[in-house]
Amino acid sequence: MKIRTVFLCLIGITMLLVTTQCSSASPTSASSTPTVELAAPTTVSDTPTIAPPTATTLPATPTSANTSSDSSGLDGASLVQERCTVCHSIERIQNASKTADGWKTTVERMISHGASLNSEEEAAVIKYLAATYP
Repeated sequence: MKIRTVFLCLIGITMLLVTTQCSSASPTSASSTPTVELAAPTTVSDTPTIAPPTATTLPATPTSANTSSDSSGLDGASLVQERCTVCHSIERIQNASKTADGWKTTVERMISHGASLNSEEEAAVIKYLAATYP
């Protein structure tokens, strides 16, 4: 019921604005028509708002696997944080569970969609993802 009332008020305000603009847009000679300035309507909703997700970080690769950085010295966790979260949330990555081949296929697909990784970075990311999210 409240939403309907607010909606009807918004329609009325919109019609008033259109009418005011149309009458002030027509050429008149020295007319002194007052301009009505309306404040934006405030709406009250019974629907709870959803808070934006909180920032989380990816876990470091377990030290026993020693895959957070490969032989080139690249840190897979940092690369995932910097490059993959440009388009995806960390939670999406954390919820995935794939084999090394599955991660390789996924990373290659993301590169074909524009992810910026050279071949060494790609190997470090795949190694990190496979060790951390098997």
